[in-house]
Amino acid sequence: MRSPMKPQKLNGIYDYLGLAAEAKHKGMQAVKSGNYDDAWYYFHEQQSAYAKHINSPIGHFTSKQAFVLLSTVNEQLANVLRLESKHRQALVHIVYWAAWGSASGRMTKSMSSKLKSYFNRCQYEQQNLGEVEKLVNHEAKLRPDFVRIQSLLSEWR
Repeated sequence: MRSPMKPQKLNGIYDYLGLAAEAKHKGMQAVKSGNYDDAWYYFHEQQSAYAKHINSPIGHFTSKQAFVLLSTVNEQLANVLRLESKHRQALVHIVYWAAWGSASGRMTKSMSSKLKSYFNRCQYEQQNLGEVEKLVNHEAKLRPDFVRIQSLLSEWR
């Protein structure tokens, strides 16, 4: 059962990072128990708490830093979609997450590995891994845009 999530005040300032951590924990528990709708809800609560932290008096983020933080939740959303066998939708989230990782200069081996795994699950006939890597790099040079990535990947067969 989903419960409303409210931040605690610490020294007169709302603790949105604590709220985000709590939401992530609840989302992970929901994934473990197979409650994917609840997981989806809690991961979006996590992302919302991050956004509130970014906009709080103590959230001194550049635009790029803000999007990098927000995109970390897309990795978890992709995992939920993967577990539901919605591989092509999951890939959109992984590409977005990896593109922001690359844009920030923090593209990790884990991101590359997940990009490959999620791409392979899609079983595209006309595209290869190099093309999805090229898409990540292209998006990283721009400002990665979820809707644009979704639109581009929807054309792949």
